[in-house]
Amino acid sequence: MAWYGMVIRGGVAKCPPGKGQGSTDLWDLWDKAKLDELLDGEDPTEFMLRFTITNPDMHTTVVGTLDPEHLIGNIASV
Repeated sequence: MAWYGMVIRGGVAKCPPGKGQGSTDLWDLWDKAKLDELLDGEDPTEFMLRFTITNPDMHTTVVGTLDPEHLIGNIASV
């Protein structure tokens, strides 16, 4: 029996443009999909991190940061 898993790397797209190294193209897709409507006051980065970690179809999420404050925020999000 084969078992397959989904590994997410870069699921937060390196932060929104202006806050990190976020790709404008990726965040343009976010805007086109009107995902801000789902945030309910949440930060987009926090929303995406929570989504990738809590989605039962995504088995491993690799999260990286060079900024200790981002690490604290990521831990708080989870």
